[in-house]
Amino acid sequence: RHDTCHEDGVWSVAWTSAGKLVSGSVDETVKVWDGDLKAEGAPMGGHRLGVISAVPNSTGQWCACSSIDNTIRLWDLESRQLTRTIDAGPLEAWSLALSSNDAMVATGTHYGAVNVWGVETGDKMQALKSPQTKDQFVMSVDVSPDAAKYRVAAGTSAGTVTVYDLETG
Repeated sequence: RHDTCHEDGVWSVAWTSAGKLVSGSVDETVKVWDGDLKAEGAPMGGHRLGVISAVPNSTGQWCACSSIDNTIRLWDLESRQLTRTIDAGPLEAWSLALSSNDAMVATGTHYGAVNVWGVETGDKMQALKSPQTKDQFVMSVDVSPDAAKYRVAAGTSAGTVTVYDLETG
């Protein structure tokens, strides 16, 4: 099945653990769908310049979204209410990933770093940098699922993949 679900390009889709689909679009909205692409509730707006990543948490109750306006927004997927906005600053948040315990959000930057943000506080906990990726656009990030030894992988526009240990930086 396919359907036109947004008014512009869809840059992110992700399944929740409850079997729902979350989509983020250049049309500046995040939407929740059932498995047959039937919309469930109103779209979540407020993003400017397009949604890059929309990633549900481990329980499927909320999602973290990044947008071209340099913000990270946390949405309650049931109520469609915005629960937190993190102003990441210019070039500080492109793609994002959540830790398996839902406590951290990792974001790629336009200049080769990976930022790690606390979900509860909205504070930047770490800025991970490597001399090998300086000035490379971090286009994708992921956080390892092993909570005992969290690592972040980052993929850049120059073809580089870097793995950071969060404990040692």
